[in-house]
Amino acid sequence: MLAAALCAQGYQALDIGNTDTEYEWYRRGYTQKTPIENKLVYEARAGERIGEITDETYLSQVIARLVE
Repeated sequence: MLAAALCAQGYQALDIGNTDTEYEWYRRGYTQKTPIENKLVYEARAGERIGEITDETYLSQVIARLVE
């Protein structure tokens, strides 16, 4: 949806979907769609449980929150 909204405003955008999740599964050698800790993975059963992020380095790099 974000890519479509950006395109409507004249920006070029590419929606890569869940490519990052597919890459994580590949890196870990998974052959089944498996939940990944602290990632929203709709394709995996129980993949909607996301813990609280406490990594200060990660949090310091967030420049905007779109949803509270």
